[in-house]
Amino acid sequence: MAKISVIIPFKNSDADIKKVVYSVLNQNFQDFHLLIVTDEDINIPFNNKISIIKLNNEYNTSQLLNIGIKQSNSDYICFLGPNDLLLYDALKLRYEEFQRNKSLIACYAFGIDTDFDYQIKQNQNYEYFTQKNVNLPENNIKAVLSGAINLSVSSFMIKKEVFKNIEFNPLLKTTYVWDFIIRLFNNYEGEICQIFDPVYISSEEEYNIRQNNQKYFIEYLKESNYILDNFFNNLELTDKFKDLNLQCFKNLYSYMFFILVEYFPYNFWLRFYLLVSYLKKNKQFDNKLMDFWFIGILINSLTVAKKNFLTKKFA
Repeated sequence: MAKISVIIPFKNSDADIKKVVYSVLNQNFQDFHLLIVTDEDINIPFNNKISIIKLNNEYNTSQLLNIGIKQSNSDYICFLGPNDLLLYDALKLRYEEFQRNKSLIACYAFGIDTDFDYQIKQNQNYEYFTQKNVNLPENNIKAVLSGAINLSVSSFMIKKEVFKNIEFNPLLKTTYVWDFIIRLFNNYEGEICQIFDPVYISSEEEYNIRQNNQKYFIEYLKESNYILDNFFNNLELTDKFKDLNLQCFKNLYSYMFFILVEYFPYNFWLRFYLLVSYLKKNKQFDNKLMDFWFIGILINSLTVAKKNFLTKKFA
């Protein structure tokens, strides 16, 4: 039995699956078994370290992950998104952390975001690894909820026993990882370790937004609101979470506005959708969410986007 199972959920992706697989096979830690769970036909050269779980029906990614977990026989599980590549010592770094601290149930490290061609994007995550004296975010549930910790499925190594209590939500299509991390930290805070070194590079965000376009944006916003509402509605708001509720929703809408500017700079309808959603959420909070600066820049961007939309329409 291998010490680590690496699970790749492969679905509707244009990724080069062979490149992703080779990033696992070339690890300097070789005591692993690779499980590829898919509802598509894929062609991978035979290797005794690889098992392909081919499903006959269509599944979403969170369901593929849960199936892979159930098929694993290892004590530790890692995941790798089909648009991510593991760095050379990714398995070794995380496994050694477990050997140093037997009380851990999970450890994680950040990835470096890239474009489609795996060219590095200059952003906050990249600064963690290139600038001296840049601190990692706080390692707690508040940081996860606020978005300070923004992790991919490829970030983690987790003890198999954890999955007796937690699984990926099969109803979520875009935010299943964030939902899982919130529940993981809420149940096991203090038993999860950060690693400073990067362990993977990722074109996942670029792929999701550009390939899924407007539909992805709307689903992401709806599911994110659902996750936060569900968490806070089922929580006794102690001092630990005081005032965090409002801040989490403010951070969510700020992030969605960033996505609009970055990826959909002239989409009038998405800006209108975001504005209406924000006003509805503000009403739920008895007008406590209202940020006039945010409303101002959103309305201003609406005007710019509409002008561009009309110019294209009647050109």
